[in-house]
Amino acid sequence: MSKLHEIFQGVNLLEYSNKAKALRTFYFIGVSPLIIAYYAAAFYPGYLTADSLYMLSQGAGLQPLSNWHPPFITMVWGWLFSLFKSAGGVWLIQVSLYVGAVIFFVTRLSSTTVATIVFALLLLYPPIFTNMAALWKDCWVISTTLICAAYSIEAINSKKISPLLFCTALFIISSLIRIDYAIIALPFLLSAIAFGYGNKPHTTINSFFNRRSFLLVLAVMIAFVICTKIIGTRVVDKFNPWLSVAIWDIAGTEKNSTPETSVPGYKCSTSDPLVFGENRKFDINLPEHSAGTDRKQESKKYLKLWLSTIVSNPLAYAKHRICVGKSFLALGTDEVHYPYPAAEMSKSSLTQHAERSALNLERYWFYDENAHGPMFRYWYYIASCLIFLGLYVIAKRISAIQMAAFLSVILAASRFLILPAADFRYGLWIVIGTIAFAALLFDRLFDYSEKSVRADAPD
Repeated sequence: MSKLHEIFQGVNLLEYSNKAKALRTFYFIGVSPLIIAYYAAAFYPGYLTADSLYMLSQGAGLQPLSNWHPPFITMVWGWLFSLFKSAGGVWLIQVSLYVGAVIFFVTRLSSTTVATIVFALLLLYPPIFTNMAALWKDCWVISTTLICAAYSIEAINSKKISPLLFCTALFIISSLIRIDYAIIALPFLLSAIAFGYGNKPHTTINSFFNRRSFLLVLAVMIAFVICTKIIGTRVVDKFNPWLSVAIWDIAGTEKNSTPETSVPGYKCSTSDPLVFGENRKFDINLPEHSAGTDRKQESKKYLKLWLSTIVSNPLAYAKHRICVGKSFLALGTDEVHYPYPAAEMSKSSLTQHAERSALNLERYWFYDENAHGPMFRYWYYIASCLIFLGLYVIAKRISAIQMAAFLSVILAASRFLILPAADFRYGLWIVIGTIAFAALLFDRLFDYSEKSVRADAPD
């Protein structure tokens, strides 16, 4: 009888859990229009930065499509602009996509308590909220990566093929929006492949090397290459965006080679003065002003110079990139570099001129005073992840998806080695990934407590 009672109790708990999840999802979806309205009241029609204005002008057909920024997201913006006839409409889609991604992620969590807290954090936490004010490709890629993470959770839990395929698709989309996000989304894809469809729970690391996993990874790579080639055929102006990084590295290595060396325009926080400003170090082809040289020869020339500079003085290069890393993580710096977009949108025929709304002004007293505090300093998030990981490893409670979230955050932080600037927006995933990592860690703990309460409750 006791065994039968346990079975019926398990069925009742499952039914209760399914109803609770459905009700929770309904609640989150019901609240989402209010969240979008709150964003719109504060920021509509969204801020245009120099990058987003250039991308939107290409998408709108006012300038030829180039590869200085990823052409995939430029084309998406262009299609949306043709529908809404303003940047405000495109920005609202950006906000709606992010709200939808958050809902999709939190509804993959088991604990209602954790899901509700994470829902509020991901949508209203100041570093995220303020940066969502700009029309940025960074705001789009965090949404697709968060959905990729959610499908990874579903693939591992369900062991079905459909969430794995969706996880693969979102990995490709994230990589097309920002190529460096491939390494950020990769842990989620690999965990879905290794521990998802066709693999038993608690599969060993050998599952990464079985035939099915190999074929899936190969298929993903082939699909990504095909998509890249197809989109590349639409590009009219072909540049080499890597040159801005190369110029920064060359200048930084030169600056750190000897203490007395002076390199006008060099900063650890951004390469812009050396690439675009008055202190341009080299005359290279740029979207704003083309030097008229052969671009393939130009790339070869600076690749050779970049390699010879680093090889001749690797210690100076390391000092430069460590300085960049400290600026990016805001470790020991006086300020956080560009914590959120400027308050005014550039005047353009593409959109209406925007200034801070009354709500925006009321809220920014808090953001402006805290923009260089702990919330906007990435090293606090990295330290938190390391502490949590250590505790869970000691307790032997770390799972595949939790480890994937941790690796995703660490890989996002490691991008200071390749980034062309230390802008806060480049590391938005560090904030979101840390919240997701904490959510996955606490989800089991709170879900176990909630199930215990329900099990002890009278029938």
